[in-house]
Amino acid sequence: MEIRKTIRLVGNVYHVEIDLAEGAGFCPISPIEQQQLNQFGEMLLDLGGAFTDEEDPPLEFDLPTNEVYIPSAFPIKQLFSLDDFEDDANARAVIWRDTIMSRINIALTALLAKSSGTTGSEVDNVTGSAL
Repeated sequence: MEIRKTIRLVGNVYHVEIDLAEGAGFCPISPIEQQQLNQFGEMLLDLGGAFTDEEDPPLEFDLPTNEVYIPSAFPIKQLFSLDDFEDDANARAVIWRDTIMSRINIALTALLAKSSGTTGSEVDNVTGSAL
């Protein structure tokens, strides 16, 4: 998948958006990915839960569970207001973006690893022997 990640500061609020990279020169979903999506369905992704970074001191926060199916839920968005998180709104936006990208990568890897096993039909021409 080709994915575009954007963080914008608009009116004291960081707007984080993750979407398929569309337009000239982009192939947002490869043919193999599309085949797997057609066979096994979309990937379930939680946009909430626990978020943390590895900085010293670490920043940790939780968001309510928000499960969506991708890619149909794209664009996915999250807001972080400077009014609510004056000291770390931007850091939260970056952590959320990076964590969600990691979750997408894990889900996509799992999707691509799935196999339909042996499927299809066969026709055998069997003739009996005369006694």
